[in-house]
Amino acid sequence: MTSGTRITTTSAENKTYKVLPFYVLLFSAIGMIHKRGVINDFVIKDYLNYSKLEEIPKLTRPELVEKMVSDLLDSDLPIEPLSSRFNSDRIAKLKEMSYDIGLNLSDTYRIPFNVRLNEKMVDEIQVLHKDYTEKLGEIIELSIANYVLEAEDDYFNVVVKFFFYQVIKAEKN
Repeated sequence: MTSGTRITTTSAENKTYKVLPFYVLLFSAIGMIHKRGVINDFVIKDYLNYSKLEEIPKLTRPELVEKMVSDLLDSDLPIEPLSSRFNSDRIAKLKEMSYDIGLNLSDTYRIPFNVRLNEKMVDEIQVLHKDYTEKLGEIIELSIANYVLEAEDDYFNVVVKFFFYQVIKAEKN
């Protein structure tokens, strides 16, 4: 292979899902964590004193969505009880953070969430939607909620909450 040759996969497609704004912002915060840039790594390790930085994988946006959906599929619980996680304490705390700074996010109006996914993942999301949800974007929301709920306590309380606060604060301004 010549230097500079780029391999592309024709099986990936750009998909748009309608997702509640809260989950779009939450995904944004989690995405910042998984980007693992120099500044974010410094903030996580030195400013927040989170010692398990090496355990946070570096993931692109599509890889993070695929990880979240795969984790949802691999969950020990059936999908129906997982949907109750929308109302979990952790999700409630994060929503309360947004209300506390005066950011009122719609619980009914969904906004576009774009991501490039492989065909297999698109099909898995579609099957989950047909079997368990009214709206296709709810699978993305459920996957994000599941990620938050499955996160280690220290990671959630120190890292996720900090980055989410930064995202909602920027959104407010």
